[in-house]
Amino acid sequence: AEEKVRKLSRAVEQSSSLIMITDTHGIIEYINPMFIKVTGYSPEEIIGKNATELGMQSSAQQKQMWETIITGSIWRGEFYNSKKNGEFYWEAASISPVRNEEGIITHFIKVAEDITNKKKMEDEIKKRVKELEEFYQLAIGRELRMIELKNEIEELKGELSKYKK
Repeated sequence: AEEKVRKLSRAVEQSSSLIMITDTHGIIEYINPMFIKVTGYSPEEIIGKNATELGMQSSAQQKQMWETIITGSIWRGEFYNSKKNGEFYWEAASISPVRNEEGIITHFIKVAEDITNKKKMEDEIKKRVKELEEFYQLAIGRELRMIELKNEIEELKGELSKYKK
């Protein structure tokens, strides 16, 4: 049992995911080294604070998340959270209840990935797609205008040929 606990502890400490454990009120009790690396917060600065202080989630998202996890279900979604230096970052998170031997929820564990770069790339792709759509519409418009001009030229040629006779 002791070896199992050590193995789990090492796995959490060495995980590439940001891991946070809170009590049932959202008070932070544990953060792993990756959380520290990404956010810049030390354990002394963050443990004891409410996890909701870190983010910019809407009250509707907060409500839905809490309704999900307090009933024992797993919540998955994205957070827009702040780092110690004031920068914001996106994370894809999964929050699961942790139960004791009697099945009572005693804690919540959040496992998250920093997806800031992914979000930036998605925004860039959306921007490029919009630009391409606009370019395509311009090209189509120009092509249609060229067809109209060609038809007008053909009509003028037809009119000119009537006068030459």
